[in-house]
Amino acid sequence: MHDLLERGVPYDWLVWFDCDTLVLRQHFALESILHELNVSEHHELVFTEDDPSNRGMAPFNSGMFFMRNSDWNREELGRVLRLASNAAIRNHGLWEQEALRVLYTENKFMEHERMLVASARWKFNAFDRLNEETNETVIWHRTACRTQPECDEKFNRKVIEGSD
Repeated sequence: MHDLLERGVPYDWLVWFDCDTLVLRQHFALESILHELNVSEHHELVFTEDDPSNRGMAPFNSGMFFMRNSDWNREELGRVLRLASNAAIRNHGLWEQEALRVLYTENKFMEHERMLVASARWKFNAFDRLNEETNETVIWHRTACRTQPECDEKFNRKVIEGSD
């Protein structure tokens, strides 16, 4: 995403999907989520809350998020990448989320004002292990699989169930 922002792309927003997410409603305009969440011109990143049982983790989950095409985000991603030079962050299982958590906690660059953390996880980042999916869920997130076969089986089952 940093490279896209550096090169300049003709889009107002970019969307990140982890490889363990699945779009369930493919005929859904993602922009409508931004509208539903009342995203303002001050918001640069839009996340959902993380699982509340993940104590000590980031207050948000970076498995799926919206990023405004802006200089602030280009600089913020640069800060994330620089933090990755720290071994403790680089070796963290969710290194990019951990780097964003550090920046959010420090709040040196107005992260609290620029990052919107939405509670509507069931809508665009529904965690399968918490059974959050509803008939309005757009993005399903296969989280906390213990083994690759378990993850593959969950994903294949969800694909077979189908989407719109």
